[in-house]
Amino acid sequence: VIGPTHKDPRGRDSAVFGAALDFIEDSQHDGRPFYLNIWTHVAHSPVKPPQHLVDIFADVTVDRSDFDDHMQHKFDEAEALGGDIDDGMRNYLADLYALDTQIGWILDTLDRLGLAENTVLAFSADHGAAPILEDSQSHPTNMMGYAGGLRGGKHDFFEGGLREPFLIRWPSQVPAGVTSDSVVWGMDWLPTVASMAGITIDESRFEGEDVTDIFTGKSNRSRYNPLVWKFPHKNIDSKMVMLYDDCKFHM
Repeated sequence: VIGPTHKDPRGRDSAVFGAALDFIEDSQHDGRPFYLNIWTHVAHSPVKPPQHLVDIFADVTVDRSDFDDHMQHKFDEAEALGGDIDDGMRNYLADLYALDTQIGWILDTLDRLGLAENTVLAFSADHGAAPILEDSQSHPTNMMGYAGGLRGGKHDFFEGGLREPFLIRWPSQVPAGVTSDSVVWGMDWLPTVASMAGITIDESRFEGEDVTDIFTGKSNRSRYNPLVWKFPHKNIDSKMVMLYDDCKFHM
C-alpha cells in the first residue's frame, strides 16, 4: 500500500504511479501477462496540489452561469467558508492535471515496451464528485468536482453520484472514438476480464455480467439483470435504489 506524497512536485500520486511503472517493467522479464490495478488519491480530499501546478491554471476564472443549480450550491458553500471559487477551481484542475500526466506515463511505457496494442486499459471512478464538508475535509473549498449537469454526487443515489466516466482502450479489439449508452458497473469487471483472458468462470456466482461485447462495440444491449445499490448513510434519503431498464426506483 502506497499512500499519497503531498510534497512531491509531480503530484501526490507520483509514488503510486512510479510503483506501477516498475511493476510493468518487471513483468516483462519473463514475458508473462500481467494484471494491474492503480487506485489513485486524486481527487479525494485533501485537494492541495503543488503551487507550480496550480499556476498553470492562473488564468482560469469561474463563470457561474456555465454551471447548474447543484454546482451553484457548492459555490455558495465555498464562499460562505471564506473561499475563492476561482482559486478552488484552479487547485482542483491542477490535481486532475497531475493525474492526467501520470496516466500518460503508463501509456508511454506501454508504447515503449510494445505492449499497447494488446493491453486492455480502463479508466473509471467509484462515485461522483464529493460535496464540501467543512468538518471532515482539509481545504474543503477546493472540492470543485462537477457532474456535468447531473444532480447529486458522492453519498447519494442521483445520477451525479452513480453515473461515472468509463473509458477503455484496447487497440487490437476496441474501435477508437466509439461511445455506448449501455449500462455497465464495477461488478462487471471481474467476469469481463476473465472472458477477455479466456478464463471460464461460473457467471451465476457473480453479480456482474460479462460485457466484453459492449466494450468491443459489438453490442449496445441492455443489462440482463437490474442493478441494486444499498448504502446506509445518514446523508442519504433513499437507503436502497434499483435500476431496471430506464427506471430507477428509490426505496
